[in-house]
Amino acid sequence: MEFNIRQRAGVIILSPSGEIIGDASREFREVVAEQLAAASESPKFLFDFAVVPMIDSTALGVLIGTRVTITSNGGELALINLSSKIKTLITASKLTTVFEQYPNEDEAIDALTSH
Repeated sequence: MEFNIRQRAGVIILSPSGEIIGDASREFREVVAEQLAAASESPKFLFDFAVVPMIDSTALGVLIGTRVTITSNGGELALINLSSKIKTLITASKLTTVFEQYPNEDEAIDALTSH
């Protein structure tokens, strides 16, 4: 699994590639934890899943834990470019109201930086 990590307008954009299942979920957790540790006081994270066809429940748990950590520190988290399988997992887990989802990076950045 590879990660493209960059910043735009103070938002940390994490773009993993490949399925986040099994061992990749643990790697995903480690990379996200490293970014959280280095983040500002009110971090803003954007996860771009454009080249991630599927995630498992462990990866979903990482997203939930990351959201809890970020929001408790006054930050925000958003998701873009979700595959139909990831959307189905989020819907089936009744988490559609937990994660802010945007149609593209520009709209997500605008929303995350307007607060």
